[in-house]
Amino acid sequence: MKTLREKIRKGISGAYGTERDTVDTENHISYKYDEFWRLKRENNEKFDKTILYEYDKNGNITSVKSYSYTESEEVERSYTEKTYKYEDETHKDRLTSYNGQDIKYDVLGEPIIYRGKEFALRKGS
Repeated sequence: MKTLREKIRKGISGAYGTERDTVDTENHISYKYDEFWRLKRENNEKFDKTILYEYDKNGNITSVKSYSYTESEEVERSYTEKTYKYEDETHKDRLTSYNGQDIKYDVLGEPIIYRGKEFALRKGS
């Protein structure tokens, strides 16, 4: 019996620099990737969702939008959206906000505040 990863890998085609699609027919899920192999779209019939992913110029995910399931290129109204921001000039891939909630870091780059809660490293962690 093949694993889900094996089924999906078998469906990947195309060379680097071209868009590609993969399909998991057993679970009724299809995936669309951009020319950089970033996930752009998931059509998930089982969960009645079509999910679109957006990225910034550095390849960081900036938005995940969930819609009612459709295989059409045109999607209906959005019912959820998650947003990601990377606004640290020194560390361009450091997540500084998730869904409007700021994330603060210490000088070592460890997260110390998120959603108003403070984090602290403990000895041995």
